Amino acid sequence: MKPMPNQRRSIILDKSFLQAESKDCNRLHFLKDVGFVFVLTDTLIYELCTNVDKKTQRNDQWPAIQRKLFPFADRIEIWQHTADLLRTEIETQKPINSPINQTVTDRFRAWFQSGQSYVQSDLKTIGASAKKQWEGKSVDALITECRDLCQSFPSYAATIQQDKAQAKTILADLMGRKSFINWRIKRVHGDQAVTDLYIKGAERGLGPEWFAYHDTRSALALCCVFMMKYGLKNNPGKDFGHTKLDADYTSLLHYADGLATNETSGNLADMCEW
Repeated sequence: MKPMPNQRRSIILDKSFLQAESKDCNRLHFLKDVGFVFVLTDTLIYELCTNVDKKTQRNDQWPAIQRKLFPFADRIEIWQHTADLLRTEIETQKPINSPINQTVTDRFRAWFQSGQSYVQSDLKTIGASAKKQWEGKSVDALITECRDLCQSFPSYAATIQQDKAQAKTILADLMGRKSFINWRIKRVHGDQAVTDLYIKGAERGLGPEWFAYHDTRSALALCCVFMMKYGLKNNPGKDFGHTKLDADYTSLLHYADGLATNETSGNLADMCEW
């Protein structure tokens, strides 16, 4: 059933969905017909721009995805990065209502309406620099945070490692507890002395109207994946960097009506379920 004309629904598109989409874009046309606008995040664009073929050293994915999206130029929205949204809430001390970057959205729509594929000549250099920034120190810091969570909840960590068959059930229960969410909110945003992170009222907890609340839930879901797969004994491989990027999508689900992905199992599916 088609939505009423005044309804606006948004769906985040991830890399796996767009890579798997056929040239006739049947699924995108269906989503358009039932009233969705298509959200592109800088996480998605980063993943596509750094996807260089190991054999040819070429990036064919990004221009291919552009061509798939050209027919939907007027339905494209570009959303701000999660860190920018969080920074805005901290600076204004108010919940942010919309993640849309209107200036960049207008530019992308004009570009896609032109039907001209474009890839910067120095994309490989830009991609390498971005990869170092996104997946280097930030992942190392995240691993430290995940280990801290394991140490903060040693009984959970031990039980999950010993009984992995029950791990998802145990973690789903943990993620369903508001006290667990507020524990981390207070820890991250509740100290007035840390002015670049403090949110007034966070020492008592925040409600779901805050992006910071949902960013916290996403971060905890990511930590739960770490607890389930690695714990304190095992070192995560390169895939954990990709899981970190998945967490950006789950944070933004606060503003979206859905996530279009081909990943029906694995870390992203677990985080979405939790």
